[in-house]
Amino acid sequence: MSSNTAAVLEHLKLTPGLSALAPLEAPRQYIETRLPHLDALLGGGLPCTVTELVGARSSGRTALAHALAASMTKAGELVACVDLPDAFDPEHAALAGVRLPQILWVRPQDVRTALRVTEHVVAAGGFRLVLLDLDQHRGGSPAVWLRLARTATRNGTAVVALGAQRTAGAFASLSLEISRQRVSFSHQGGPCPLFDGLDGRVRLCKSRQAPLNDVGACLVVPAVA
Repeated sequence: MSSNTAAVLEHLKLTPGLSALAPLEAPRQYIETRLPHLDALLGGGLPCTVTELVGARSSGRTALAHALAASMTKAGELVACVDLPDAFDPEHAALAGVRLPQILWVRPQDVRTALRVTEHVVAAGGFRLVLLDLDQHRGGSPAVWLRLARTATRNGTAVVALGAQRTAGAFASLSLEISRQRVSFSHQGGPCPLFDGLDGRVRLCKSRQAPLNDVGACLVVPAVA
């Protein structure tokens, strides 16, 4: 260190309000979902970047998203839902444990708007989880996904893109595929069995944080409605 640099640092230490030169906080690497089996599968939790959650309709994709939102909001975190198909059901989400006062619900008209809104929400900060539901739609240039991934990492936000197919491609740090395992009913011996939900099978297809030998591992999520 030169004498000039040392003198500047010493001056800053003596400046009111700068009595200590605190190191910059390291960017958050991942966010615990507080769903123990899922966190174990993911190597700690959702990465603070883009995650793809891919599955057909009635595969349990939405129910898993509700479980994530419920866990985050119960912990006092804010969650945003960018809902392109306009499929978010507040009543169903509340029954799944989601605390609605801590949800920002946005209903864009097209894919371009959905991605632009997601960028703005992530850049604003304060949201620990952003759910981007694209359903059957695809779109977005590589530059958009790259910006979104970088902004999410910088602000410590997990962005989960839900859809029937992969959309972020190489810009997603984590890819999960969910498929329907079996249908669960209760009171099957009676005249009118009650539908409890679907057992969803979550497969880890790609991860930059989990050990390589865990890629391809699966998790069964019981009775997701």
